[in-house]
Amino acid sequence: MTALSFQWSLRSVTGLLDSESHRRFDQDLTQYSLYETYSGRTGDTFSEELRLNFQRDKWDLTVGALYANDDADTYSVSPIGSLGFFFLFDPANDLLPDGTLAPGFETRCFCLNRGDIIDGPRVDTFGAKSFAVFAETNYQPMDQLTLTVGLRYTNDDVTVKEADLVRVPFDQQPLDEYRNFHQPAPNDPRVTRFDRGTASSNGITPRFVLNWHLSDELTTCASASNGYKPGGLTFQDTGLPTGALTVPFSEESLWSYEIGAKWRGFDNRLQVNTSAFYMNWNDLQMPSVEIAIVNNVIVNNFRIINAEAESSGAALAVKVLPADNLLVGGGVGYLNAEFASFGADNPLVINNLGFNLDGVRLPRSPKWTVNLFGQYDFEIAGLDSWVRLDWSYRSETTSDIEATVSQLNIENTPVTQALGLDTQFNGNGLGNGVPFPWPRGKFPSLVPDYDVTNLRAGISGDGWDVTVYVENLFDDNYYTGTQENFGIGGFRVRPHFRTAGINFRLFSK
Repeated sequence: MTALSFQWSLRSVTGLLDSESHRRFDQDLTQYSLYETYSGRTGDTFSEELRLNFQRDKWDLTVGALYANDDADTYSVSPIGSLGFFFLFDPANDLLPDGTLAPGFETRCFCLNRGDIIDGPRVDTFGAKSFAVFAETNYQPMDQLTLTVGLRYTNDDVTVKEADLVRVPFDQQPLDEYRNFHQPAPNDPRVTRFDRGTASSNGITPRFVLNWHLSDELTTCASASNGYKPGGLTFQDTGLPTGALTVPFSEESLWSYEIGAKWRGFDNRLQVNTSAFYMNWNDLQMPSVEIAIVNNVIVNNFRIINAEAESSGAALAVKVLPADNLLVGGGVGYLNAEFASFGADNPLVINNLGFNLDGVRLPRSPKWTVNLFGQYDFEIAGLDSWVRLDWSYRSETTSDIEATVSQLNIENTPVTQALGLDTQFNGNGLGNGVPFPWPRGKFPSLVPDYDVTNLRAGISGDGWDVTVYVENLFDDNYYTGTQENFGIGGFRVRPHFRTAGINFRLFSK
């Protein structure tokens, strides 16, 4: 009888993070002083992970546990700027022919004076505790075949507290107190709304992988895995005396299936990678913002929408070494990602408008992506040098759910106010409570397809290297994202100008 022998190791990883930030932001996004936002965030994070690994000839086993504790405090207050702020609900009657305001317009408009508070003040706290245990084993029944099986259990507990305070003029606000992230008690006379809620969620996520080395040149892989994201809750302000509504959102789960192959040939001068995948989401968490004016108060609610979705696609990547100092290659990817819920009989409701999302493409999911590159290596005075050219293409997409629904027709199905928001945007006679014609134009909510070229070159010596670069070499006019939140300046786009620079690095070998 021989004794069972194996190697083992124990690893501990501890993480600590303490951060604090403060911000003053021109919220209206115009050249005028209409309103600003003062906000801040502080966060403390602690995590501890233990991993115990056992190894023997044909197998290895890893077991472990993880604990994480996150605490975050935030504040925000938005005062009106020096020019004041007003919005006319009946401009046809309140604007005189000479462009001046009709007498008494103040009683028929949303009007705020300098120093009035348009949003906040608010002090919130967020806490999350997460615990997980996991195990994974790799087994080789033969040299060419490796089987991997993993299992993880995760439990998450979330606590959220939000306190809205009295909207006294900005010069009377205790800004220093906010900057210290002091949240008053629920019975503090300054508190107009105090909400507290907890949410718990857990998930068991398995993972299966098969790697098969058919030959020295060809390797194939197949996998099936389950992912999990914890749920939580949001408080939705109705702007009414009844107070806020507690709106929980569910944990997100995902099954992902993938097959792939890697091949090398011609003395390793040609490499081809290919893969295909399918993903199925349950309760996909989609962030959204709802804005309304209720009793001359702006109600701005962030919420999480749970949706069903499916995604499938394929990718191909090729690298070729036609000469010892020249490498060229490229790749192409295809993605079909669509909602599988919120049909015509149960539309998604945003700002009292209903939309049929069944079969609609998910935000941030371009149908096609393509890239090409070439790199040439050479020597200058005995120093290693290189120059590389990259080109990439991405087809059109949208950035968020608001941009996605802006391209859709409004469902005729009667829609009840999702949160009881009695919006005063009456549509100016357009009907259906729609303030603007719908669907909207493609620009700018639909991010057009674009291609961009980048150039880089470098040289390195003993313990140093220098890299120069030009991004967007041909100065193409394109943007890669949009954001449509409450800002008088309208849509925010994320442009990419041509930029050039140089990096110098020193290091020890």
